[in-house]
Amino acid sequence: MIRATELIPSLPPLSQYDAAARPMFVCFTDKPDLTPYRHEPARTDVNAVNAKTAYSAERSSRMDFRDYDKIEDAERNEILWHAIKDEDVPLPPTIRPAIVARPLSSPR
Repeated sequence: MIRATELIPSLPPLSQYDAAARPMFVCFTDKPDLTPYRHEPARTDVNAVNAKTAYSAERSSRMDFRDYDKIEDAERNEILWHAIKDEDVPLPPTIRPAIVARPLSSPR
């Protein structure tokens, strides 16, 4: 989606991931679809919370979620990974995208 957004004002890709992404041209059309939207009720309880026996529930309960950047990303990601996958599944390596800052327009 980011690549499609960059293409509208003719911006260069922000990363190699954007550059390699296929634009979403097929998602857009010049003819509107006027079919009425049909709501489908949620199949998951969005108000459900983890039990006190969940993986790292004690560590999670000590985290400050009142604002972003108040918890350590690596710790949160580790807890989420093991809670979803399993305690014995090793963490994937950390990948940091190479984003090169470029001016939006070249000076003349």
